Amino acid sequence: MDNALGKQQATGPQNWERPDDVIQDEAREIIWRDQTCDPTTIEVLVKDGILTLQGSVATDKMKQNAEERVKDLIGLKGIRNHLVVKLSPS
Repeated sequence: MDNALGKQQATGPQNWERPDDVIQDEAREIIWRDQTCDPTTIEVLVKDGILTLQGSVATDKMKQNAEERVKDLIGLKGIRNHLVVKLSPS
């Protein structure tokens, strides 16, 4: 079955949903292990299967990478990427 993100995901029994706290913990672990951004500046929240990334990163690429890393989590219904790219003073 394809989800809203266009990916095939494992499914459970009818009407089963993966708990938000499980999705959140897995997403935090993925962000923590990501070598392309500073995980201490990113907050991960999940409500009703919708994952929200908020905080700040140094580049657009880091913002994209954070979203890319978590988009295939089982049970994820959508992503809101509210990361702000902080421009360094020139």
